Amino acid sequence: MLPTPWARMPSVAAYLVDAEPLTLIDAGIDDDASFAALEAGLDELGHTPGDVKRVALTHYHVDHLGGVGALRRRGVDFELAAHSEAVQSIEHFTVEHSEDMEGMEALLRDYGVPEDVRATFVAHRRSRLEVQPSWAEATSVERALHDGDGLDFKDFSLEVIHAPGHTAGHVVFQNRGTGTLISGDTIMSGAVPHTENYYLEGLPEPDDPARRHPRFKGLLAYRNSLRRLKREPDTLPERVAATGAGPHETAAARDDAARIAAALATLPDEQREVVVMRVYGRLKFREIAEALSLSINTAQSRHRYALEALRERLAR
Repeated sequence: MLPTPWARMPSVAAYLVDAEPLTLIDAGIDDDASFAALEAGLDELGHTPGDVKRVALTHYHVDHLGGVGALRRRGVDFELAAHSEAVQSIEHFTVEHSEDMEGMEALLRDYGVPEDVRATFVAHRRSRLEVQPSWAEATSVERALHDGDGLDFKDFSLEVIHAPGHTAGHVVFQNRGTGTLISGDTIMSGAVPHTENYYLEGLPEPDDPARRHPRFKGLLAYRNSLRRLKREPDTLPERVAATGAGPHETAAARDDAARIAAALATLPDEQREVVVMRVYGRLKFREIAEALSLSINTAQSRHRYALEALRERLAR
């Protein structure tokens, strides 16, 4: 586990595949404390940072990318691998780019957020970015990964599975032989990951009366990624190695999350997915109905019945 400066997520996981070539999966943030922890972890396994020959990223966020720059500044020579959809974000990384301030402002505008509220929100976010360290820097990617590729080792291979949602270019790494999945932030312990939502390049959607441009809809992509992992034979493993903040939540928060998760699990599938999309994804009923091929009235009624059932279960 590598430390971070964030109280809500005081550490993140990085994984060392102790095989030839020695491969680090995710690298923490770029600061002295994180690098010291990485160095200590490698030392416990009989290695030094200079032994690392490959770094493979699950996605481009600072708490996974940052340590790449720290290794390279110390002269470590290795291949960096990441999904093809993450390459541009890594090679042109800036904090403002990672926050996508322009795209966020456009979304807020198109969804009717008043100009004064929008300006205050964006100004606040920009002021925070000006004072915080970046914890990551732009760097070159030597290998662009694609769904179905393999990270090859001397005696085995890790399969690359594209799992968009948290980011468009998120991947997980699977060893089908051992039933191990290194999931990055796609599967987290006791937490549901944030999903991205931003405009794509291209002409406005022809069926949208507001003529908005097409979007990457992270929650829908995330749901499809989880369904794929569940559906494909032998894809969902017996052992899941999950990166994320879940283990560091307070006991009370874990208890609440467990009660809510247990209550959600009792709902019929068609009600549960509407609740998740509405509450966690903050989608409008029109968007939910479109995604699930339902009428808006049906989506609203499933949401209403689900909330009534959840209130009853959680009140017990």
